[in-house]
Amino acid sequence: MNLKKHIFFDLDHTLWDFDTNSNNTLNELYHHFELHKKGVEDIEEFISHYKIVNDRYWKYYRQNKVTKEQLREGRFRDALLLFGIENSFLAKEIDEYYVTRNPYHKVLMPNAFEILDYLKEKKYQIHIISNGFKEIQNIKIKNSGLGEYISEVVLSEAVGYQKPHAKIFEHALSKAHAQKENSIMIGDNLEADIHGALQYGMDAIYYDPENKSVENVITISSLLELKKYL
Repeated sequence: MNLKKHIFFDLDHTLWDFDTNSNNTLNELYHHFELHKKGVEDIEEFISHYKIVNDRYWKYYRQNKVTKEQLREGRFRDALLLFGIENSFLAKEIDEYYVTRNPYHKVLMPNAFEILDYLKEKKYQIHIISNGFKEIQNIKIKNSGLGEYISEVVLSEAVGYQKPHAKIFEHALSKAHAQKENSIMIGDNLEADIHGALQYGMDAIYYDPENKSVENVITISSLLELKKYL
């Protein structure tokens, strides 16, 4: 892998600590909308249920089974319904609050800056490929300090295809003036990031902090382990 010149990172869960930042935002909106007075007595239960619903919507979104609008309309609506709250207007307000506030949180994954400094010093070109919404992802990159490291940002909304579709990887390489042979994808989603890249013909490294065993895939549990390969 020492012939690589272009590093393509996923953003959420790979560089930007989605879980921590999202939990902080969910905590804020729980109190802002006084959900404890509306029948949601346990904030941890609310966050847990929301995550399950949100993950399901994002899976459907990657599979083109729901639109962006359906995802945003449905995730908090369905989460509130689990607590017996049927209020689409409230769900829409909560979603708008979440989308507006969440990208301004700045927590990154452990050792993100250290590995980016290392890659930058090694003269790698660093890029982002993300399925996240364009109005959110660009704020995350700028506000968290990642922007100074990133050469190109490729978002699925702008391309019209989501990972794992080959078209988004093709577009990303074209935009970065890169070739498959000198590029590598690094991400936390086995299906979207890793299998998508490998099926396209790019090398890939699976970032899995939980260190699950995955056959036939290079896996790291810490971003610092990239130094062994790059």
